[in-house]
Amino acid sequence: MKNDTNTQTNNQNQEDIAEVKEKSSAQQWLDENYPKEARSSIKELDLSGWIDKDGKWEAKPNWGKLIGDLDLSTFPSLEKLDCSFNKITSLNLSNCPNLTELKCWDNQLTAIKLPKSQLDLKILHAWTNYLTELDWNAFNPETLTYISISNNNFLRQNVSVFSKFINLEELYLGNDIEERIEQGICNRFYGSLVTLKDLTKLAKLQIEMTKVKENFEHLSNSNLQITGWYKKNEMIAKTIPLERLYVIRNNIQQFLDKWSKEEDYEWYELNYWKNQSDKEIALSRLKNPDDFSKGWWVITGTQWVNRAALVTGGSLVLVGQSDTNDPNSQLYTQIGGVISITSPFVETITSYVNDQIYETKQKKWDDFLTDAEKFLDNYNELLGVLSQFEKIAELKGTVNKSVKNLNEKVKKFLDIYDGEWDGKKDGEIDIDELTTKRNELVKDLDKEKNSEVQGMIDAIKDLEKKIITYRKFSYYEENIKKVDKPQDTKVELEKENLLDEELEAKIEIPINK
Repeated sequence: MKNDTNTQTNNQNQEDIAEVKEKSSAQQWLDENYPKEARSSIKELDLSGWIDKDGKWEAKPNWGKLIGDLDLSTFPSLEKLDCSFNKITSLNLSNCPNLTELKCWDNQLTAIKLPKSQLDLKILHAWTNYLTELDWNAFNPETLTYISISNNNFLRQNVSVFSKFINLEELYLGNDIEERIEQGICNRFYGSLVTLKDLTKLAKLQIEMTKVKENFEHLSNSNLQITGWYKKNEMIAKTIPLERLYVIRNNIQQFLDKWSKEEDYEWYELNYWKNQSDKEIALSRLKNPDDFSKGWWVITGTQWVNRAALVTGGSLVLVGQSDTNDPNSQLYTQIGGVISITSPFVETITSYVNDQIYETKQKKWDDFLTDAEKFLDNYNELLGVLSQFEKIAELKGTVNKSVKNLNEKVKKFLDIYDGEWDGKKDGEIDIDELTTKRNELVKDLDKEKNSEVQGMIDAIKDLEKKIITYRKFSYYEENIKKVDKPQDTKVELEKENLLDEELEAKIEIPINK
């Protein structure tokens, strides 16, 4: 009986789990919450997973995102639909001819089935999905005022497809999610903005990271805003010397690797409170030659003890202190004789060791100063590069964010080591300031991966990666992984560019002529 009870309980648990999983299905959730007999009169449907709280989007409390396909063909009167912020993979709107607003952003949509009759749609929010195409002929060209399809996966098509939407006020076509771009999940619009010259109401345009030509001068609205971070991001990506970043990063990395390396104690540094297995980083073992005298009594003291022994030894011979009263006995001068013989030898050895240790420490200190000068040259050069972008915090985009992050790391290091002169900081770090705060540098390098220096190196690496990705996508798109059919051969690209130029030339010719 007990086994049967356990079996029943396990089966029930499995059913409950399955029920929860099934309830996460978009279609099942819709069927359970909207009876079919009541759907024909519904004009507005909010299935979104977010709420607008004081002008900020926040996830709905206890909202499980709707997953899978969603069929709304049983809502014939639907005018406004918001199913944003879910995991819906397809939408069936084939029987929703009255739709005027469609908000389906931030889902996993690969397809939207539209009515056969032309929709009088005004607003289309479909950004951040996986759409590869839409039938633009399904929309009334005179009613559509807002199109947002950025960060999708649209196949190559000319931007001229939007030229018929003469009342369009905002158009968002670009890509700004780096992870998707690197995977080849991005919109592939191309062509010339000359084809949109008749969109006199167009006030906002986003075309970043596409192949659309930036001939904004052909657009008629003088108040047009180029939204996003495209041009500023491109300016920074082109301006920052990538090759110098490599050199700067490698030189800073060499400094970190060398002076944060753990070292064993030398034999002359051991004493009764230090264990031979203890280790410290190389930088912590340095001493400024000017400071040697503070701890040099260990070595020089040996010499003075030895010299005292020498004098004492001589005195013993003269005084003749011995274990025997017989001045002719060998034991009479044994102690003093031994001292007088051995002391000059110890004196010589001690002096040699003293010189060798001093020279070793002096060499290491000079070596550190040379490396520190090189490190500071590269650091101050990096400061100079970043100084071109003082207002970086106001910019958006992946490259700009990386520059901002690096700028913060560099400025933090500057705040720590830039000393005050007459109550002011000069905005640079010199060798005297760095050596004066050597203890702070030792503590920092000893943090390994969490050090300020390592943070700068990581930030430079990140910026290099962002710039390479941006340049590669902007100028060498054919080298990025494609997820659609391979149609971007060199010949076809040249042919398309030629057609674009011909189209542009034809459009610029006045019709009256």
